[in-house]
Amino acid sequence: MKIKNMPESERPREKAMRLGVEALSDQEILAMFIRSGVKGKSALDIARDVLDQFENIYDLHHFSEETLLKIKGLSKLKVLELKCIAEIARRMAIPSKDYRFVFNSPQQIGKWLNNEIGFKKQEHFVVVFLNVKNQIIKFETVFIGTISMSIVHPREIFQLAIQVGASKIIVAHNHPSGDVSYSLADKQITKQLIEVGKICGIPVLDHLIVGKNNLFSFRENNVLHFE
Repeated sequence: MKIKNMPESERPREKAMRLGVEALSDQEILAMFIRSGVKGKSALDIARDVLDQFENIYDLHHFSEETLLKIKGLSKLKVLELKCIAEIARRMAIPSKDYRFVFNSPQQIGKWLNNEIGFKKQEHFVVVFLNVKNQIIKFETVFIGTISMSIVHPREIFQLAIQVGASKIIVAHNHPSGDVSYSLADKQITKQLIEVGKICGIPVLDHLIVGKNNLFSFRENNVLHFE
């Protein structure tokens, strides 16, 4: 059924005007931007087909233009518009470019890190450098690839921490599968970094594992002693 043939109370635009955009489903929101359908498919039908490709609407940002163009009813222009919407949402969820926001909890920084690396197809090991007020002063990708003791070099991490004047650090990496269970290598690396941090006087506050909006905190789960 075409949207114009639906009862007014069920049309996304009229529903949003009457109840507010918060009342719209993910499908209805996407249909608002898709605007028009094609023969045999309404904008709502196309929106449903888009959502069928993903686990949730957030995944829209991580799908390629080529994948979206395979969906009947999506032109190159519409795909570009949808990607722009997803990019706006991503940018609204992250701090400003100088990263001067205060870290208060693993969940807070985990949400940001999921936006940064949680949907990457390769493992990214990153370090978040904090000042005495727990403000993020720098965010650095140390390496990309499978984590091992031979790749993570505490010397390089703490040299950089000293250069930027960090008082403490948080380390994090992503699991592309979305399973944020830690490995023996993850635990060994974390233990080594904690020990070096104590020697350097730059404590490691936590090691976070993120993946597809999932989060694991070594500190919160008492895997190791950080103090």
